[in-house]
Amino acid sequence: MQEVDDVADTIIEALYNYFGDCPLLANRILRVDFLGEETDAEYTIDSVPCTPTIKRYVDGSEKRQYLFTLGSRAFYNEDVLNALSNSGVFENIAAWLKKQSSAAALPKLPSGCEAQSIEALSTVYILESDAAIAAARYQIQCKLIYLQEV
Repeated sequence: MQEVDDVADTIIEALYNYFGDCPLLANRILRVDFLGEETDAEYTIDSVPCTPTIKRYVDGSEKRQYLFTLGSRAFYNEDVLNALSNSGVFENIAAWLKKQSSAAALPKLPSGCEAQSIEALSTVYILESDAAIAAARYQIQCKLIYLQEV
């Protein structure tokens, strides 16, 4: 993982730092909005369009959401054990997110923002496959809920 300051200036940077500490992604390259052709070596965090404000409070603060996907490219073929392994990685990441959120071990957001929860919204799915290189892009959709002060 490329070194980034501990204090995040943006939500996506905070997520990058957070997933950089995920033991399931150890020894993997973590990127933002880019996934190379390497299989089983790279993961990407990609922002997903959404309406960020969930609730606006009278003091001007807001409960907000940040939607994103966590994706990777993996070998793709008819082998059942390979498919189970590919899906299992993301199932374990979703379980890690749930455990982290329950323990209040949440991303360290920029000043004025406080994380409230993080979770996987979907099970793993194949976004695209390429038979020529026997690889597919697997991903899960995730959501960060946070409070943004005035």
